[in-house]
Amino acid sequence: MFSLGRGFQQFAGPWLMTSLVVGAAGTGRLLLAALFALLGLAAPPLVRDLEKARARTEPAPA
Repeated sequence: MFSLGRGFQQFAGPWLMTSLVVGAAGTGRLLLAALFALLGLAAPPLVRDLEKARARTEPAPA
């Protein structure tokens, strides 16, 4: 049960990428580029929030 998610990811990931990029030609590449751009823009605020949450939960050094 533990590795089912990873197994599905390794099975479905290449198939989805191939069908998106090859099957949809230019449109698929644009969608993939837009997805990467959105994820790149979302990363800094997410990391900042995670760092703030970690700072609140870590004990103060003695």
